[in-house]
Amino acid sequence: MEPAAARIAIESVKSTDFYLPRHRTLFRVLQQLFMKYGTLDELYVGRVLEHNRLTDQCGGLDYLGKIVIDTPSAANVENYCSEVLRRASERAEIERAHKILQNVKRGLVQPKSNGTVVGSLAAMDQEIADIRAGKRVYIPIPLFPQLSRATRMFSVGKLAAICGGAGKGKSLFTTQLLMELQKQWLVAMLELEDGVVFHTRRSLSQITGIQDFTRDEWFLNDDNFAVYNEAKRTYAEQLKPFMKSLHQLHRDEKPTFDFVLEWIRNRASDGVQIIGIDPFTKLRKAAGDRRQMHDAQHEFIVDAINIVERYNSRFFMVTHPRKPTKSGRNGEAEMEDIAGSAAIGNHARCIIWYGTTQEKEMDVRTLEAIPVQTRRVNRIVKILKANESYGAGMKLGYFFDAEKTLKVTEQGIIE
Repeated sequence: MEPAAARIAIESVKSTDFYLPRHRTLFRVLQQLFMKYGTLDELYVGRVLEHNRLTDQCGGLDYLGKIVIDTPSAANVENYCSEVLRRASERAEIERAHKILQNVKRGLVQPKSNGTVVGSLAAMDQEIADIRAGKRVYIPIPLFPQLSRATRMFSVGKLAAICGGAGKGKSLFTTQLLMELQKQWLVAMLELEDGVVFHTRRSLSQITGIQDFTRDEWFLNDDNFAVYNEAKRTYAEQLKPFMKSLHQLHRDEKPTFDFVLEWIRNRASDGVQIIGIDPFTKLRKAAGDRRQMHDAQHEFIVDAINIVERYNSRFFMVTHPRKPTKSGRNGEAEMEDIAGSAAIGNHARCIIWYGTTQEKEMDVRTLEAIPVQTRRVNRIVKILKANESYGAGMKLGYFFDAEKTLKVTEQGIIE
C-alpha cells in the first residue's frame, strides 16, 4: 500500500464516511497503523486483524485480498475519496431529513401547513453562526490530552459513555475529570447512586493528597478533625464550583426517564455546557410505563441527545458492566460487556472502558511523536468507539495513585 495514497485517504475521509460496517472497521485499523508506523504492509495488517479478531468482521481473508488488489494508487486515490465523501454526504442528507421528521413527531419542531419545517434554513444559518462563534467546538481535556484527541468525547450534541467495573476507580476518574472541566466550563452531573457529600470528600482528598478524607473512622481523632477543618477552609473556594456542579435526587424524587430528561432540559437551557448522569443503570420506567426497558432506554438517549444538540451542550453517562461480564480485565472489555449496550452502542459517539491491570512497566507513547517511553501503568482505558476521531480500538495507560492522592495520571498510548 503506497504511503502517499494512505496519507491522502486518512487526511480526506473518516471511518464514518463509509457505508458498510466492515469498511469502517478496516479503515479505522489502517488509520491507526499508519499513524503509528507511517506505512502499511498487507501481511501485517492481516495479522493485526486476526490478533484483534476482526478478520471476519472485515469480510474474511478472501475479501481483504480483493481489497488489496483494488486499492487505488496515489494517482487516483483523490477521486476515490471524493466519491466516498459524495455518497456520505447523500446519506447524511437522508439521515438529516429522517431526523427532522422524528423531531416533528416528538413535537420538538413545528411543521408548517404545507408540510415543510418552520425555520429550517434559519436553523442551519444559526448552526453555522454558532460554529463560527466557537459555540460548537468540542471541549478538550487538558488533564488527559491523549484521550481527548483520540476521542473528542465532549463534542456538541453528542453522547459519550464512561464504563467500567465496580471498585476499579471509575468514579474517582470521573470526579477528577469533572474537577478539571469545571475550571473553564459550566458542568452539571446528576448523581443517582452516591450523593454530593460522597464525591466532595473524594474531591477534597484529590486536591490535598490526603486520602483519609474518604475514611469515616479517621474523623474520630480530634487532630485529624482539625486537619479536615483547615483543609476545608483552605480549599473552600475551589470546592464550591465543584459542589455546585453536582446534583442529587430528593427523597420524593424518582430517577425515571421522564424526570431525568426534564433535568437535562433545564440544565441545557440554563447554558450548562457538559451534562452527565451517573450511573445510567439507575434510570427506570415510571409506574404504568408499558414500554420494554430497551425501548425506553433507546428513546431516552435519543431525546437527551436532541435536547443537548438544540442547546449546543454535550452529554455523557457513566454506566456499569453487564453481569457477569465476558471480559473486562486488562482493558480487554468489549461492547457487549456494557449494561445497556444496545442503546449506548447505537447512539453514543464515544465509548471508553476504564479497567484495571496488574501494575507494571509498559511501553507507551504520545501523539506528539515523542519516542516510546517506559512508565508505570495500573489502569487501562480502552476506546471502544470514537466516531468523532480516530481512537477506536486504542488503549491508553494510566497510573492510579491509591496510596496518597487518589488521582489518575495519563501515561500514554500503549504500544
